[in-house]
Amino acid sequence: MQARQPTGVMFVDTEVVKVLPDSVAGTLTLNLRQFPPGVTAGNQIGSWQIPVAEGQPGFNEQVDIDSPYAGYYQEVSDFATDWVLDTPVPGMAQSTGTQYTDIVLRCDNAVGAFPGCVNPDYTPTLTFTGLSYINMNIGNHQSNTGVGATWGTPLHRGESPLAAVANRDAACNTNRDEALGEPPDGMVDPSCDEYPFASSVEGGGAASVLWVPLAENLSQGGQTSTFYQNNRVMPGDAFFVDYT
Repeated sequence: MQARQPTGVMFVDTEVVKVLPDSVAGTLTLNLRQFPPGVTAGNQIGSWQIPVAEGQPGFNEQVDIDSPYAGYYQEVSDFATDWVLDTPVPGMAQSTGTQYTDIVLRCDNAVGAFPGCVNPDYTPTLTFTGLSYINMNIGNHQSNTGVGATWGTPLHRGESPLAAVANRDAACNTNRDEALGEPPDGMVDPSCDEYPFASSVEGGGAASVLWVPLAENLSQGGQTSTFYQNNRVMPGDAFFVDYT
């Protein structure tokens, strides 16, 4: 079993391996249980019956593991697979067992409109499209520092909206007029863009700034907000930035 992006999905893969001289056909039943905090018996979230025979192709399935009751940050580290192997061959006993995993998932209802779970070991990448001026600012800063680049060090979501306001003021206040210079001729509604973002821990006075069209700045904000929600990026969580 693997828990990976997209969020809230666990992938279950099985493979038939012949270990006896003769092939023994049968049926493998898998029951997947999730153990939220305080639930000792576990909640069954998936069940499959898989034919077992020589030459049988592998079994691949996925199951939704979003927790509808997530009310806080929680580490869900216990998943178990109960398995039963039945065979019609006389004299062959039924085999049963339970296998626990070391998969760790974090569930919450603090990001977006619905609760959900993510693999906290995965660092997502925010990719901007169609933002030529903003992408230029990101590329210049990343090439010099590696901050936020997929080949460098990640950004981290800031702790609060107030911290983002302070970062934005430090990066794009009137004292930055000298660094920004005059807006390019013909730019519609020029606005100050800063990278690293004001909403990141790394934002603030050391950010690179550039005049960009207001429409690009608004689009960047929307894409970033959607990324935070879809990937359930919490304050302090790491992420990379890329652009096309």
